Amino acid sequence: MNTPSVETQDETLDAREFLALLRGRKWLILGAVALCSAALWTAALLMTPVYRVTTVLAPARAEGGLGGLLGGAMGQLGGLAEMAGVSIGGGDEGTEEALAVLGSQEVTRRVIVQENLLAKRYASKWDATASKWAVGPGKEPTLAKAAKLFSTSVRTIARDRKTGLVTLNIDWRDRQEALEWNHKLVAMLNEDMRRRAM
Repeated sequence: MNTPSVETQDETLDAREFLALLRGRKWLILGAVALCSAALWTAALLMTPVYRVTTVLAPARAEGGLGGLLGGAMGQLGGLAEMAGVSIGGGDEGTEEALAVLGSQEVTRRVIVQENLLAKRYASKWDATASKWAVGPGKEPTLAKAAKLFSTSVRTIARDRKTGLVTLNIDWRDRQEALEWNHKLVAMLNEDMRRRAM
């Protein structure tokens, strides 16, 4: 018994057919590229830039010397961290305590109050000329909400467990304010750690 043979057509396109297909739709492709480019360009012009200020903190011993992995090649970088004024005691316990202080609600709220961050963070709800909130009673932003936003979207703290270095980042739309807040947080950390040591 002979079985009938079924011929299958090859549905793959070769290079010539593919180029012919692209040529036939070149205006559609060019239009899509132009539209996407214009949208990205407009978004780049309208978006508010966000600046990041980073400080790397290194645990320093009470006598001022750096130990552990910061010796040798890292010694020069560790000296820069010491110049930032951070002296958080020796060992892992001092670093953990410093991280707790730096990320604490107390320090966060102090920065928010001292730098008037409620009005800056919620500028659309603040009437600067009248120095009051432009929203109804009970709808004003609270210090707790501002502290949560500051902790999640403005300040980030990361620790490298291998080197013991702590990185403090401040992301904000005004570079000078970001720099000031970063320095203020480092100064508060140093002050609190000195007070605790005493």
